[in-house]
Amino acid sequence: MKTMRRHRGETQPPVEAVDAETVEMLAEAIAKPGSDALLIDRDNRPHGRVSIAEAARSGASFAIELADDMVGLDVDTREAARWVRNCLREQLESRKIPMVVQNSGTPGHLHVFAHVPDSDLKREIETAARFAGCSVRVGQRIRPPLSPHRCGLQISLISPAVPAEALNAKSTAAEGLSRPEKPWRRKGPGTRAHERRSRGTTLRRQGVPQRASVCRSTASVPRSI
Repeated sequence: MKTMRRHRGETQPPVEAVDAETVEMLAEAIAKPGSDALLIDRDNRPHGRVSIAEAARSGASFAIELADDMVGLDVDTREAARWVRNCLREQLESRKIPMVVQNSGTPGHLHVFAHVPDSDLKREIETAARFAGCSVRVGQRIRPPLSPHRCGLQISLISPAVPAEALNAKSTAAEGLSRPEKPWRRKGPGTRAHERRSRGTTLRRQGVPQRASVCRSTASVPRSI
């Protein structure tokens, strides 16, 4: 029971009132330059397109297009949320890339954002996230941090908990981005890439679907982003 209470507190922090200007700045910080906002009605249907500033002032739920160098994840399963907490956070911290995580409304559901200017690294993160069960928002809109939930469910920042720190996450990432050696990218016997190909070949020969096999294991591909 104690564990359950601790987990709930981790994903459902207290909700604080946020002004429209903060919502607008958070959205603009991660949105594609010059893009607009898509208003969302209670039935999850499009309700018109307006500027991000208008959407923030309206108090309605809205979604945006992410900038090309932003990773955006919609996390709706317990396994995917565990991967974000236990794996993705550690991997991004090792590269000095801040991660913004928010409770998206439904208890345990998350929205995750990270500024990753390196396109190769961004693809690696997104591939790993898909294997972990996350919905990767590429070419799809997503509600930005602190945009209201369409049904009025409580939303709040988890990490960082302070909006001002979330706003600083993008510029900090650009300054601190590094490309440490990733041994799984090297090819040849004894490397992770080679082991994955070998394992995949063996599974194909045995008639075992590779994707299902990988998705069930949180210790395989998702841990090697």
